[in-house]
Amino acid sequence: MTRRQQLPRSAGQPQRQVSPEPELPQLPGLDVIAELTADSDRTSYQARRYGVDYRLTVYDPQPGESTSTLRRFRRDAALLAELAHPRLPAVHEVGQIGDRPYLVTELVSGRPLTDVIAGAPISVSDAMRLILDVVEPLTAMHRQGLVHGDLGSRQLIVLEDGSARLHDAGIGTGGRGNLGYLAPEQSGALGRPVDNRTDLYALGVVLFECLTGTLPFLAEDRGMLAELQAERSAADPRTLTGDLPESLALLVTTLLAREPADRYQSGAELAADLRLLLGEPPLDLDDTAKVLGRGRELDLINELWDQVHRGRGRGVAVRGIAGVGKTSLIEEVLRSARRTGAPVLSLTCRRDDPEPLGPLRRAVDSLIRDADTQPVTQRNELHARVRSAAGRAAPLLAGLSPALAGLLGHTRLPEIDRHDQFAAAVSQFITELALLSGGLVLVTDDADLIDPSTLRMMSLLAATLADVPILSICCFRTDRPEPSALDPSLAALRAATDLDLVLEPLERPGVDGLLAARLPGLDLDSPLARTLREHGAGNPFVMLAHLRTIVDAGLLHPHWGSWLLDEEGRDQLALPDDPLGMVLAELETLEPTTRGVLAVAAVTGWRFRPADVTAIGGLASEQTFTALAEATDRGLVELTGKGDYRFRHARTREALLAGIEPEESARLHQHAAEVLGALLDQSSPSYPADCYAIAQHYLLGRPSDSPD
Repeated sequence: MTRRQQLPRSAGQPQRQVSPEPELPQLPGLDVIAELTADSDRTSYQARRYGVDYRLTVYDPQPGESTSTLRRFRRDAALLAELAHPRLPAVHEVGQIGDRPYLVTELVSGRPLTDVIAGAPISVSDAMRLILDVVEPLTAMHRQGLVHGDLGSRQLIVLEDGSARLHDAGIGTGGRGNLGYLAPEQSGALGRPVDNRTDLYALGVVLFECLTGTLPFLAEDRGMLAELQAERSAADPRTLTGDLPESLALLVTTLLAREPADRYQSGAELAADLRLLLGEPPLDLDDTAKVLGRGRELDLINELWDQVHRGRGRGVAVRGIAGVGKTSLIEEVLRSARRTGAPVLSLTCRRDDPEPLGPLRRAVDSLIRDADTQPVTQRNELHARVRSAAGRAAPLLAGLSPALAGLLGHTRLPEIDRHDQFAAAVSQFITELALLSGGLVLVTDDADLIDPSTLRMMSLLAATLADVPILSICCFRTDRPEPSALDPSLAALRAATDLDLVLEPLERPGVDGLLAARLPGLDLDSPLARTLREHGAGNPFVMLAHLRTIVDAGLLHPHWGSWLLDEEGRDQLALPDDPLGMVLAELETLEPTTRGVLAVAAVTGWRFRPADVTAIGGLASEQTFTALAEATDRGLVELTGKGDYRFRHARTREALLAGIEPEESARLHQHAAEVLGALLDQSSPSYPADCYAIAQHYLLGRPSDSPD
């Protein structure tokens, strides 16, 4: 089958005419016509409203499921309706009949992929395109905090043009999944929570099935499947089909890795690799809403970017209180820059960053690793420019990041006192990379928290900025106390700007634009819109956090193109109207165990490994992963790297640290130093950074206990 071949017309899934079940009353304005599918926990019907057919799914709560499960159902339906992705089934109504929730969605007509495969493989290119069709909208779901949990080839519908879509979003499944497509954490072979990587495993099974005509594990029940998954890895698909490219086989086996940390960590990574194998350019799968209400500021920055393209360096300062939209504005600038192929170095400063030049090290690492998702020509061009920019300083610069060391082919020089030499070399490297690229964007977020080593390098760059094609953007928080004696270098950095932007709270048009983008079909004169505007007071973070709390509580319902708010329930929330207060309120709604685990994670660092949190907190591994699953679901932390996590917002970590008593904080830091010191691996690429982190834990712990 190819995309150009037309499939036979089909009315959708096999139907048989039935009468509605006696206990299912006819919904007002909706006629139940035929049963589509029936499972142990749900039944789907073809239903008609005003001459248009829809999919009505009625769920049967499982024994022991509580009202919180029903609230979760309403929450997930609202999140999917918020997303309004063109390649996901549109949500039209959510409701409840007795204790049975129901969902009305778009009816996706076509052939289930199961029927297309019919036990025989399909072509390699068709298989990859079908998975690509699904993984990109699935990635949007994951970024919205949704996990399908029930993927299989029968959930993928092949349309007449040969493309694939999901006919449902897994709402109400509880992550139970389909036998044969279950990840080890679903079958019971592995004690891990269900998350986005569970969906990617299921897609790996579907891809394996498309390529070979069979499943990687054949089992009669969950117990047998768990045993098979515990005993051996999934087979290499090349053992069943001889003409499969090695790179595609590696992609499949990565998806089917037993440990979630060994799989693809995001759908965006998988989509990028699929597009590379298909010879197609990557897509920007970032679903962050386009910046709204900041058109003037964006135009001013873009004018300076045009001047940078003409060889003139420019500096911008963006100032404002927490949550006012600095990050969203800069992300839009960076998206535009990346589309031109310009290198982007995005530095994020942290108050207690232990490693000198830590923000820049991470930025360089990201620049090089992100290039791996680009077409070969673009990737090779960037690599060549990086090597040329390093020049003779390559042995010295190799110590900047593991990815850079690998690219330059040098190992880290022995540790010596060479901070000034190193800062000068890094500054020269960035200058040369900008000249070779015809323009470079350097962003420093939370610049008022910059560490001395990074500040030294930035000061060197600022001194020659006018003659180098660099757009330097420094973001400052205006709601932090000013240092009693402002570092002269930081003062110089603030002064080295051609444009000083102070972001004020959004005005009504910007607020309404943001609400309309976030809640498609929202009546901007409705009580919900008024509530969000009043509590947000022009601060996007507060407004959207308020909205998220309402959605998490199951108080917002999509209803045929509009939204219904449970106003009585909303009035009982009594939410604060400042960023820190919103974070604290969000933390209070977490399970106590989850708050405790997150507090240990906050002590461990802005970025942390689950195993470290488990050891430092004296926790059970299952406790840690369950807590991180809840925190990820609530948008407080996110996966990054191979199984590592990080806090999505600095304010979340700050609030957690502020809630720990000083003596307990010192105890945790001391224990963290001892635990991490025992785990220190000199062969690890992160060894230097780990050493700095351990030293800082000792300093914040009880230095007198272990002065050496």
